[in-house]
Amino acid sequence: MAKETFKAARERILRELREKGWTTKPDLRVPQAIRADGNVQLFFRPQAVYRNGLGSTMHSLWIDIRGMSIEIFLIAANKIHAPGANIHEYIEEEQRSFDERAHFKTEI
Repeated sequence: MAKETFKAARERILRELREKGWTTKPDLRVPQAIRADGNVQLFFRPQAVYRNGLGSTMHSLWIDIRGMSIEIFLIAANKIHAPGANIHEYIEEEQRSFDERAHFKTEI
């Protein structure tokens, strides 16, 4: 199966964020999403997602959103990154945990 394109992933993530109460601006040159409380703003650049939190500078989430569930994306988007934190290991662990819970639910 072909991996989802970044453009398709961006459109899916923006749609799912809107369904979860985020304000989305998909038609801008750089599509954006703003969390309902206004404290987190995401910018969807070509093949990259940047986060701008209240009082912080903009930085890349360093994630590949293609095929990523909205739950895992939100963990990455809402996490405050400490200097030296390895976001990739954190996301991989969360994805494994999420996959295990989903697999467990299908067995019941």
